[in-house]
Amino acid sequence: MATIIDVFGLKPRSRLLSALTGVPIKTLDRAWTGHTIRHREQLFLVARFAREVRDFLFEDPTWTDARRIAMRAWLLSGEIDLDGRTYRPIDILADEALVRRALAELHAAT
Repeated sequence: MATIIDVFGLKPRSRLLSALTGVPIKTLDRAWTGHTIRHREQLFLVARFAREVRDFLFEDPTWTDARRIAMRAWLLSGEIDLDGRTYRPIDILADEALVRRALAELHAAT
């Protein structure tokens, strides 16, 4: 969760984090406090995608609030093309099958 929170500048129990990951806020709260949850794989995939996009887009490892704001805006208004369809990044990340597909496409592009 820490990677997702850092890359997008989100609060650990925010509605946007819940929408982004497809994980209920109460479950996010449990995960943030160290409890095992059944959505671990989804959080792992979203964190992996966030980390890889961050590293792909920015060579400078310094992560600033301006970049967090830009990444948060990209979640809602950006576009990712997969298999001839265009999705908002938040919609891809909330769906396990789509985020897996997006990660595969990202790996193919790098």
